[in-house]
Amino acid sequence: EGAKGEGGDDLPALQLRGGALLLGQTAPMHTHTATVLLDDAPVPAFAVDAAVLAAAAVHDLSGRSRVRNVRQGAVSLVVPGMSTAAEVAHAAEVLGCIEEELGLPNATLRLGVWDGARGGSLLPLEEWQRAAGGR
Repeated sequence: EGAKGEGGDDLPALQLRGGALLLGQTAPMHTHTATVLLDDAPVPAFAVDAAVLAAAAVHDLSGRSRVRNVRQGAVSLVVPGMSTAAEVAHAAEVLGCIEEELGLPNATLRLGVWDGARGGSLLPLEEWQRAAGGR
């Protein structure tokens, strides 16, 4: 028997397409990790996380797998802790470098901006979008 609504009415069957949005959250913008060193200095943890998440998505992005999660040819990465347009632009630049290293087309890695510590952004949305450069 199918699902029932609050009034006892039959609800329509729910059909899922069998995939999911490829979304990953990186470490906050201002944390660093000694897991990877550049010139003997820790690197931003969000860059390491973004590179690993993107590398894990390459198989799905290639279209060679039987079941695909990526339908639009993009992976969304949320980078928390950004509060200025310069930080958004820097994150976009890092994602561009990762795409280049992995041989992915430009803007395959989409940038999700989240400033949860402040409960929202102090920047106008248009300014963030401009800084993200189409991501």
